[in-house]
Order: sequence, then C-alpha cells, then structure tokens
Amino acid sequence: MKHYFIFINLFLILLSATAQDVIVFRDSSTVKATIIDITDQAVIYSHFGVLEGTPYFINKKSVLAINYEDGRQERFELTSESVSDQNIPKFSNITPPLEKISKKGGFLLNVGVVLPIGIWSSGSQLLEGSNGIFGDDAEYQSLNDAGMGYMVGFNADFPITKFGLGVFVSLDVIVNPLQKKIRQQQENDFTEEVEQVWGSSFVQGFSNKRFEDGYVKNPFYFNIPLMAGVRYTYSINRQHRLWADAGIGCNIFNASTVEGKATFVLDGTTYHLEERYYWKNVALSLSYKVGIGTILWKHFSIDVHYYGLGSGTLDYKYQRTTPQEGIKKPTSGTVKTKCQMFSLSIGYYM
Repeated sequence: MKHYFIFINLFLILLSATAQDVIVFRDSSTVKATIIDITDQAVIYSHFGVLEGTPYFINKKSVLAINYEDGRQERFELTSESVSDQNIPKFSNITPPLEKISKKGGFLLNVGVVLPIGIWSSGSQLLEGSNGIFGDDAEYQSLNDAGMGYMVGFNADFPITKFGLGVFVSLDVIVNPLQKKIRQQQENDFTEEVEQVWGSSFVQGFSNKRFEDGYVKNPFYFNIPLMAGVRYTYSINRQHRLWADAGIGCNIFNASTVEGKATFVLDGTTYHLEERYYWKNVALSLSYKVGIGTILWKHFSIDVHYYGLGSGTLDYKYQRTTPQEGIKKPTSGTVKTKCQMFSLSIGYYM
C-alpha cells in the first residue's frame, strides 16, 4: 500500500510541473486554457484542468497571442479594417458548434497481466476425495497456487460535471493458470501414483502389459468482475489526462475441470487410472476495485488496479477409477474461494 501512495504522489508532481496553453489578450490580461478550436471569428477554449468543461467563445480580435504548451506562439494581427482596440469585446455572441459543447463519454478496450495476492481459498484450502492423485491422503488442489494471469476488459465512462467527475461501468475477463512449480509437482506426484499401480500385484498378474499414455489436466481459474463506480479525470492538456476510479459490483468465479488419467493395456484389455473433479456451479461474490491511470495522446491508456473479488463457494463432484476396482461411487464437497489481485493493463480509448 505504501508503494501505491508513492505512485499517486508521482502523478501529483507531474501535474504541478505540466505546462498549459496561455491566452494573451490585447489589454495584457492572460488566462490559462486548453484550446479547443480557432475559427475565423472566435477562439474556443476551456479552463485549464477541467476535462470536458464548458467551452468559452471569445472574440478573436481581442486576442493578441496564444502561447502553446509546446513553446510555440501564435500571434493575431489586426487589419486596417478592424475597429480600435478599446472597442473590441472579449466575449462574443457567436453560436457555438454543438459538437464542441456536448459532454461525451468514452470507451476503453484494454489487455493486461494480473498478479494474485493473498490466499485464494479459506478453510482447508483443499479439495477432498476418497483418494488423491497428488497424495495418499486425498489432498488434491490448493487454490492458493494460482500464478500470474491475463485479462481483457471493456470500460465505458460518462462525465457528469465540468470538473472531471463522472461514472463508469466495466466488464473484465481474468484467467489465471497454476504456478509452474505447482504444475510440475502435480505431474511428479501423478507419475508416482502411476508407478505404484504399474508395480501392483494386479498388473503383474498379466502376461502382456503395456502402459499406453498418461496426462494431468491442470485447472485454469476464471474471474469475470462486472462493476460500476465513480471516476475523477484531470485534463493535463489537449493530449493527456490522468484519472482515478473506484467501483463495486459482482464477480463470477469458476475453474476448469481438474483431471489426471493414465491408460494401461493388459492382455489386450484397456484399463484406466483416472481421477476427475467437476465443478457443479459458479461462485458469486461482492467485489470492488480501485485504480489510477492515464490517457496519452488522446487514445492510449495505461492503468493499475487492485481487485478485491470477494468470497464465494464452489461445489464439486469427485470421480475415481482404478484398474483394480473400476469406477468408484462419486463423492461431493465444497470449497470456499477468496480472490484478490493487482492488474497492469494498456488499452485504446475511443
């Protein structure tokens, strides 16, 4: 959390050091602004730091120069046909174009990586069956072993005030595999169980025996958070923005089928060693997220978020098949889940 606040402070330092457009009037007064457009009759601008704020329309003849944020200066000379400086009004009654005064939201498509933190389950953190392919005591899979995953997301935001305050809705799809070391450990444990079956008296009683194949199907974890909340956006200039948001919603959690299977051919007959966990439902939970980000060059985004995806329960059915005993009666159980993670994503803002 300490690093999180340091990151926010860096953003604030960036804000204080950022330049802006400056309008210089013929009476020597100035105003900090974000230039929206310059027509034949008017200069259209919004006050600096106000995203999608109310546009102001000033008489172009009242402007001496505009000093842009990049160091350029644009000067406006009066012609002999112009009226005297003293009679030039700053503000005109020019009808503003509708597209310049409408408040519009935006849509963001983003992709990124996610890093699980904390625990991903509570209680025993284990699935239980009548036996186990990764241990004799039937302890199968710890949800605490999820590794770095990936996400795709869709976000829509809608400004509600000229000061940068707005609302958003978002839908993300997050997929996490097991950690590599856990996958390797499971494969090693299943190999040991296959070797035990191969060396059993049951298998040794056959004249012609052959190990056909074997595999372990490790699970993927799926989170689909749907959220809505508030967002504050600060316009640095016409090209770049900073924002922070916080939202709440519902998360859908599920996992793919977990399976270990080996096939033996004994005197021409095929036998299986198989263990499988089926998920009978999805886990629903109250969730939230908070984050900060930036829009660069009007369209490209970078953001960091913390997801608290809440607690839920998954029901499962366990099925085991052995060469010696065939298919055993399936057993059922429940595991509790609790997910939280950080995400870093990039995207395109429209």
